Amino acid sequence: SGFGLGFAVRRPDRIAGVDALIDPSTARQNARDGRAWFNTAAYIQPPDFRMGTAARNYSDVRRDDYRNANLSIARNFTLREGIRLQFRGEFLNAFNQVIFGTPGTDVGTPSTFGMITTQGNTPRNLQGVMRITF
Repeated sequence: SGFGLGFAVRRPDRIAGVDALIDPSTARQNARDGRAWFNTAAYIQPPDFRMGTAARNYSDVRRDDYRNANLSIARNFTLREGIRLQFRGEFLNAFNQVIFGTPGTDVGTPSTFGMITTQGNTPRNLQGVMRITF
């Protein structure tokens, strides 16, 4: 907030010496409890009409890792010569692991800054497939 420069993005000021990193297990618990994913005290709103000192990327501020397991089980049958039938069950995100979305990045909105309000993957999805090959 403050002003726009077309393609430029206004960033916050990064406070020197304050670590934004929270260990991953604590960050995940924070996301479940509606608290910040990273240490939001490491950033402050810059004065009006100034861009801010924070870089675009930091190695200590990352979103949740992707871990997804898709499984499939199939059974083939021969109906007669040249005609086959296959039944298949597919389990997408089989273990239903939640991947948290990207935390809020606008330091000017303290109610959502650092908070995760979205899911980065889809919930478990089961589907059955029947295929005839001739």
